[in-house]
Amino acid sequence: MWLKKHSGWVKLTVFLLLVLIVAVSPLRLYLTIDNLTALINEFRENPYAPLIYLSVYIVGVVLAVPGTALTILAAPLFGFWTGLLLVVIGSNLGCQITFFTSRFL
Repeated sequence: MWLKKHSGWVKLTVFLLLVLIVAVSPLRLYLTIDNLTALINEFRENPYAPLIYLSVYIVGVVLAVPGTALTILAAPLFGFWTGLLLVVIGSNLGCQITFFTSRFL
């Protein structure tokens, strides 16, 4: 009951704690705009990038991982229309696999 009543404060505290951990850890040296831009450009140049993205998205849906981050990431990686197509295909395939797995079990 207490957690439900104060869930906003708990979420804010966890977020600030994560920001603090990243700020004081060596990870902050690698999380720069230049490094992230280079990583995105390197991923774009990979010819198997759409298949990798679809695989990760499908596994995320099957494991019930919230897909907001992957959905938002599709547009900068592949462009709006291609990203939209990949998200729709990945979410539908993941849902179908989950459905048939639950029916089988």
